[in-house]
Amino acid sequence: MPVFVFSMLGVSSILIDLVATAVIAVLIMREGFEISREAVLSLIDTAGHDITDRVTQVTAKIKNVVEVHDVRVRNYGGYYYIEMKIHLDPAKTIEEAHKIAEKVENEARKAVPRVIKVITHIEPTTPHER
Repeated sequence: MPVFVFSMLGVSSILIDLVATAVIAVLIMREGFEISREAVLSLIDTAGHDITDRVTQVTAKIKNVVEVHDVRVRNYGGYYYIEMKIHLDPAKTIEEAHKIAEKVENEARKAVPRVIKVITHIEPTTPHER
């Protein structure tokens, strides 16, 4: 129908064909860019900032966790690997620190679906962080 209207207005069918081709080419390029962007982000081990922020917030609320940093979330085929560093009071025993790390890992799994592995590095809190 639109071709008929344009031809009645004196617009050449060649011009209509060129415009339609350009519109289709732009749509194809946009989709190609989006697909490429997702593939590149996947290859460089990134996940959305929203997931990283969610893990950081959940971990920071856990009792005895003084600081959370270097949270890295890697996307691997629709699943996630999480790695982070937490600071604890250096007076904690190894057993206490381990229990806190387990709590951190369990809470991270609850906050983010499809988590395969959570690695928590425990660091002692320095006097200026307390």
